[in-house]
Amino acid sequence: MTENWYKTRPSAHGTDGSLYIESPSSTGRIYPLADTIKQSWHEAGVEALPDDDMNAGDNIGLGELNENRHNGTRQIANLAYSLKGVTLLTDTLVESILLNKAAYGTKATGVRLANGTEYHAKEITASAGAFRTPQLLMLSGIGLAALLKYHGIDVNVDIPEVGQGLSD
Repeated sequence: MTENWYKTRPSAHGTDGSLYIESPSSTGRIYPLADTIKQSWHEAGVEALPDDDMNAGDNIGLGELNENRHNGTRQIANLAYSLKGVTLLTDTLVESILLNKAAYGTKATGVRLANGTEYHAKEITASAGAFRTPQLLMLSGIGLAALLKYHGIDVNVDIPEVGQGLSD
């Protein structure tokens, strides 16, 4: 897990990661209109989520903003994780994720760029936004098998949820 959630919710959140997640109320920040707004939403029929947590389970309702904060300051990922050995490519189009099928399952082993260049690594992080990330997974053969086959993409991993319920 990457997160260190400010409340104990082990089924929905990590509690021993390097990125601290806190809310305004957990850090003592007070917003003068918070109670008035909460009451207004209640009068409109919108109820508070369990533990005000809009990042777990059914998130239809009123929740509290959660942020990467620790000891009162915004926590930046590169302060929590070393970037030593990380290669960051900008203005680069990734064509597909390279996969290796083994007895224990399918593992990402690298990426192929649109220009044909391949990069291989022990760990791969795909982060291309709400729409491009599932597109990249699907172009790599990860997604709903019937849809991949329809588009002539070899199926590597059948995961029907990939590309569903998107919003930005």
